[in-house]
Amino acid sequence: MTEPTRILIMTVGRGSPPLGLAEPLLQSIEAVDPQRIVFVCTATSQRESIEPLLKIAADRLAPIPHQIELIEEGDRINLDAMFDQVVRIMDKVVEAHADAEMHIDFTGGSKPMSAALVHAAMSRTAAFAH
Repeated sequence: MTEPTRILIMTVGRGSPPLGLAEPLLQSIEAVDPQRIVFVCTATSQRESIEPLLKIAADRLAPIPHQIELIEEGDRINLDAMFDQVVRIMDKVVEAHADAEMHIDFTGGSKPMSAALVHAAMSRTAAFAH
């Protein structure tokens, strides 16, 4: 029997230039060792944290498919808006990968992003490792 695909859903904030949150994000990715990554972030976070991450860990991350789910800048501090978006993202991922082992990392985003991701995962019927 084959192992289920591990999918990591991560909230991503801004961090500090020039690498943003690249190093902590990489540590989380390496801890889970996913076969797919879903980044939930704003366009600013994509530019300031994900793009540096993809540069400093190009060899490590190149074979891992990833998708970026962009949220509006103002929504990153709006718990209700974040919850609705994260639930929609999670449901889409679970629907596309029903047999996958889902993991979430809520440590890299704003407090509302983190709270929304935890609440959304706890509200779903699919199993999530937190």
